[in-house]
Amino acid sequence: FFRKCCKCLFWHFHYTTHGIEVSFFYAKSRTCSFIVLKQNYAVSTVNSKLCSIHSFLTFLDRADCFVQLEKVQKKELKATYAILTPEDYHKLLEESSRPQKRKVNLMIRAFGQTGIRVSELQFITVESIQQQEITIRNKNKNRKVPLIRELQKMLNDYVIEKNIPSGPIFTDKNKKPLERQNIYNMLQTIAANAGIDKRKAHPHALRHFFAKSFYDKTHDLVMLSNILGHSDISTTKNYVTGTFEELCNEMEEIGIL
Repeated sequence: FFRKCCKCLFWHFHYTTHGIEVSFFYAKSRTCSFIVLKQNYAVSTVNSKLCSIHSFLTFLDRADCFVQLEKVQKKELKATYAILTPEDYHKLLEESSRPQKRKVNLMIRAFGQTGIRVSELQFITVESIQQQEITIRNKNKNRKVPLIRELQKMLNDYVIEKNIPSGPIFTDKNKKPLERQNIYNMLQTIAANAGIDKRKAHPHALRHFFAKSFYDKTHDLVMLSNILGHSDISTTKNYVTGTFEELCNEMEEIGIL
């Protein structure tokens, strides 16, 4: 990461100054421009890059070119209405338990029991079910997500029933992977029928539900980050932030006098 930041900064200077020696003020302004203005990074990522650049500048004995780190606002506790609770999750499963809704029921289980992204649903294939793991390919990188046995059996039964020979199992009438909007609409319909706030009924809410459930049982943030495919563990931390209501309950249980 350090070498990557320094290399990017070098090329940024090279193309903007044509190799001409620059003054302190110009160097500092270009550093700010490169880190803050030219890139659409999160504040935490900007600060990480700045720290790497500062290390390089220290090596060059140019601490005078340091720029101030960006201020990071603390994450507020999530609003209760935005969190999919275990009760909500089971209501979604119950509402979609009828045979004609089997596909959406399995999708809910897949999102809620693996934490995959909506774009990764296509990687649940006949082959992955046989191997009991989902191999997700993204930007020349692969990651494997385990399938628990119960979900594997349900998916395998569905494959046999629908006579799916190979490839993705969640497809449309043309045998193409379901589009994001179709998946969203299916979840919204189930939520409405189950009396659940529609703001909770989307694949990403189920991804957060999985993350929170996994962390509450294991407290293993590193493993969770690997399962979710996060390159920055600070992103994973955001997934396991509790609600204000949960904070109140914790304080009640502690009972500080």
